[in-house]
Amino acid sequence: MFSTAFFYLYKMRALNLLLLILTPTILFGQEAKMHEDTSLASLKQRKAKYESYEYNHRKNIVFLVKISGKKGLLKVKEGDWPDDTEFIYSLLKDEAGKIILITQSPYSQSGDWYIECKHYFNSKGKTFAFSKKETVFDDRVKGEVAMETFLRFYNDRFDVIEKDYRLTDGDDKLIKRNKNDFDFRDFKEQVYSNVSDCLKAYNIKVVNK
Repeated sequence: MFSTAFFYLYKMRALNLLLLILTPTILFGQEAKMHEDTSLASLKQRKAKYESYEYNHRKNIVFLVKISGKKGLLKVKEGDWPDDTEFIYSLLKDEAGKIILITQSPYSQSGDWYIECKHYFNSKGKTFAFSKKETVFDDRVKGEVAMETFLRFYNDRFDVIEKDYRLTDGDDKLIKRNKNDFDFRDFKEQVYSNVSDCLKAYNIKVVNK
């Protein structure tokens, strides 16, 4: 009887010890996964918040243009693009005066296509999202417009944690065709890890408070 009871008690203590060792590991793994999911969800939420802020504060957006043959940028009003414009840049600050969005758009003289490359910056000035949208006219699809969208989200180490690609028509419906069927430009975008590098690369002279 004693040996049986002792053996049972030993097994219970061993099991409890094993659970004590494994539980933090299990919880940590679940916690890490939850944190990763929450982090990504938070980045998507922040991106949506920035876009809403951009829509509601259109008058606060600063527009700059790169003129052919000139090094510096010229500040202009939205839509008032000189004929010899090569690139259009725009930036938006939040209420604290920090830059949250910078957009680069190669300028189409004909208006047959449109490209928009946009950096999204967090409160530390680090890039947490980047999108590239390109639109071309094509009468073979609904709305006679085809759009391809690249979207990437980054962590604080500038590692891509999610990326997405969509090819849609004028009604934002997915197009089940190869992108090579459309006359998209061969514009190679560059993604910068922080606002300072982005400003420098685009030659934007502005102080990020």
